Amino acid sequence: MKIKQCISLTALIQIANLAFYTQAYAQEETLEEVVVTARFRSESVQDIGASISAMGSEQIESLGLATVGDLAAFAPGLNLADRGPGRNDVNVRGIGRLIGFQDLAPTPQSVGVYYDDVPINIAAGTQLDVLFFDIDRVEVLRGPQGTLYGESSTGGTVLYKGKDPVLSEFGGQIEADVNSIDGGGTEYGIRGVVNIPLSNDKAAIRLLANRTAQDGFIDNSTYGADDLNDFETNHYRATLLAEASENLTFRVSGIYEERDSGATWLESGDPSNKEFLFFDNRDDYIEEEYSLVSFRADWQLDNLNLQWVTGYFDRSIERDVYDAVPAAFITSLTLPAGIAADGRSQDQTDYEQLSQEIRLVSQFDGSLNFVAGAFYKDSDQIITGLATSEELLLLGLPTNLLYDVYVYDSETEQVSAFGEIYYQLNEQLTLTAGLRYHDETIDVVSPPNNFTSFGLTLPPVDTSVDVDEWLPKFSIEYTPNEDMLFFAGVSTGIRNGNTNFTSTLGFAELFGIDVTGKETYGDDAVTAYEVGAKFNLLDNALTLNGSVYYNDWEDLQVAVAQATLGLIENVGDAYTMGFELEARWSVSDQVSLFALGNWTEAETDEDFVTNLDSAPPGITPEGTDIPYTPEYTLATGAEYSLNFGSDSQLVLRGTYRYTGDYATAFEDNAPVLGGFGVLDLAAAYSTNNWRATLRLSNATDENEIVSLGEFDSAALSSGGILPPGLSYNQTYTNRPRTLSLNVSYTF
Repeated sequence: MKIKQCISLTALIQIANLAFYTQAYAQEETLEEVVVTARFRSESVQDIGASISAMGSEQIESLGLATVGDLAAFAPGLNLADRGPGRNDVNVRGIGRLIGFQDLAPTPQSVGVYYDDVPINIAAGTQLDVLFFDIDRVEVLRGPQGTLYGESSTGGTVLYKGKDPVLSEFGGQIEADVNSIDGGGTEYGIRGVVNIPLSNDKAAIRLLANRTAQDGFIDNSTYGADDLNDFETNHYRATLLAEASENLTFRVSGIYEERDSGATWLESGDPSNKEFLFFDNRDDYIEEEYSLVSFRADWQLDNLNLQWVTGYFDRSIERDVYDAVPAAFITSLTLPAGIAADGRSQDQTDYEQLSQEIRLVSQFDGSLNFVAGAFYKDSDQIITGLATSEELLLLGLPTNLLYDVYVYDSETEQVSAFGEIYYQLNEQLTLTAGLRYHDETIDVVSPPNNFTSFGLTLPPVDTSVDVDEWLPKFSIEYTPNEDMLFFAGVSTGIRNGNTNFTSTLGFAELFGIDVTGKETYGDDAVTAYEVGAKFNLLDNALTLNGSVYYNDWEDLQVAVAQATLGLIENVGDAYTMGFELEARWSVSDQVSLFALGNWTEAETDEDFVTNLDSAPPGITPEGTDIPYTPEYTLATGAEYSLNFGSDSQLVLRGTYRYTGDYATAFEDNAPVLGGFGVLDLAAAYSTNNWRATLRLSNATDENEIVSLGEFDSAALSSGGILPPGLSYNQTYTNRPRTLSLNVSYTF
């Protein structure tokens, strides 16, 4: 480990050497400055002593970014287990969820996500996909953000900011596109936004609508079904901005989105044929909708800015899908020879949240500045559903109902207070100290749950989990001149504990497993150490940033296999360490280049038990890789612009990103994916108010399994027998080569 740490430090020193060397050259072209609000004040991303990747609206549009999966290619250290629209788990620098693909498991995320200052994570379910159209910027903050952003920011935080209305200008944009997917159907999209000034340029409203439809590309030839994973979404957004006075501004934003998905992006192990050959012939569907309302007031008081944010967020997910969990469970029972079980989950998750935050941000000219605030959140999450398997009838049981309607009701109340102080010792040296007090109570109730086929009724659940933590932060920034910044710091973050899902406890009881003391699990925590540098070179034509980090991860929340499922427990410690580099260069008024990458080592620090189904119990040894954390990722790209007079321009663009190997499960000898690259090409022609963009995504049609949920071993270790050629493993493929044409008109 020490050798690798030395290598990382050497890499950072070489960045500094290159920075001093390139200062000797002059450059006329400059890069666009990206302004962020990661510390609740407007600052250039190059002036903040922290690892932040930021994309402005022009970059988002030119690169064709549409989802967080696209964003991951341009933010080093941001990784995800992608399973199709609305079904991804994000980790940053190896810090993420370690429970596999249990969509309903009540385990918080490790990466905080905010939209217009409102948190939009939920404890059970995957990260929300955000529409990137008409987004002002996206900020990816790497490392724990416990002080300013609180719970679920142990790995980092992703901030989305919608565009503000323009007070004095009527205008808008209309955009349409069509995408052709290799081996699949056609995708259509149309969207538009209009900006309308109101009340003598003292207020304005911005209205947006979007519709996208996709036919899918995964087939089931067993039943003659094509393009199973179809998808469509409708998105509506309205934002009102009003200046009540010179010092008082109000902003209100409302979003409503509904999305319908067919089968998930499951396929049967060979990503080149895009086939899902399992025996379930019923139509899958996932219907989701969410609403988000944010209200923000900014009151300027001389050198102080008082910010008040109120947020309301609700999300509903209804599913009727093939589910390998009950299928693998039934296989562990004695079925007739040659028979493998099917399994389905029919469930609904309803989440509702109200949040309040008030902040006081100083803007003093002197050496001392600060941020101070308080946060309150009240949320309620209810999960209902049932699981079925037709093979239960083959066992002589009276019904195919594995377990009846279950109810999981979780109410959460959080109160926290936070602050950061920035003290400038001199013109070059600044110290930062921060602290957050986090207090949260999670109450879970569940009525009796029935395992109908087995005549088992579970007793009601009424329990709570309390979190009471202090989260400190310290950092130092050294700025020898206006073009160089060096920083070092230590920060902390926590992720709440919770209760195990009541149906999981029921399976354990069915197998006679004593779960006393395992009904709940505690929070896990990360302490992060980081050293970094940022450079503006060649008269601001080149930015070069790098950092070295080490994360100490304590009390990991891991699903310990029991009864073919997993009870979530705090099992032990791990670490992640590595370094990151980012370079962007405006070579001339026609040519620009970028390159970025990271190397990460993410491993357990000790041995611990993670499988109680095997005999002897399965041990995850020290040095086991953290899932979905590539050893390294690289991305590079070039852009060439050719002007035709003053109004017309042709832009040619190419990007290539490479993902190194990564493990897919939190166990020794887990399947390994990765080791592939994806090439994207684009050409855009614009004249006056029109723009047409032709894109070829995944130009070489790389067909890869990108996510894998391993269930075969659980079924077999419990005594089940799989017929030849069948697997319960859930394998998810990447999107095949896609040709798209986008046309937009701005007025």
